[in-house]
Amino acid sequence: EDLGLPLRKAAMGCIEMMLGTIPDLINISELLPPVILNSGNKFMVKKHMNDYEALKIHTQMVIIKICGIASGPVLGCLDGILANLKLNIEDEVKNSLLRKSSLRLLITLKGLEGADVCPTLRETYESIASSEENMKIMEEFGK
Repeated sequence: EDLGLPLRKAAMGCIEMMLGTIPDLINISELLPPVILNSGNKFMVKKHMNDYEALKIHTQMVIIKICGIASGPVLGCLDGILANLKLNIEDEVKNSLLRKSSLRLLITLKGLEGADVCPTLRETYESIASSEENMKIMEEFGK
C-alpha cells in the first residue's frame, strides 16, 4: 500500500497555491523533478488507481502553471515530462480526463518559446497527433 499518496496529493495542492501567490520565491529548477515524478507511474498501486489518476491530472495542471512562470526549467526537464505524458496517453486510454489533461499539457509544452528545437517534443507530438481521436481532442483546446 502507498502510504505517501495522501501526502503527495496535499503537497501538490500546496505547490499549486505557492505558485499562485509567491512564484518569485520558489526555486522552480529544484521543484520540477519531484513534481514530474508524480506525473508518472512510479508510485502506482492498482488498489488506488482513481487517486493516482487524480494526482497525475493535478500534477499536469501544476506543470502547466509552471510553464507560465518559468519555461526554462520546464524545457530542461522536457524528456522526463514527455516520457510520462506518452505513457499517460497511451496506457490510460480508459480515463478520458487524464488523456485530455495530458493532451492539454502537450499543447502547452509545444507552445513554449524554444520548444520548437526539441526533437523529442516534435517526435512525441507527431506520434500522439497521428491518432484521429487525440487530434480531435487537441483541436477542441485550440478553440
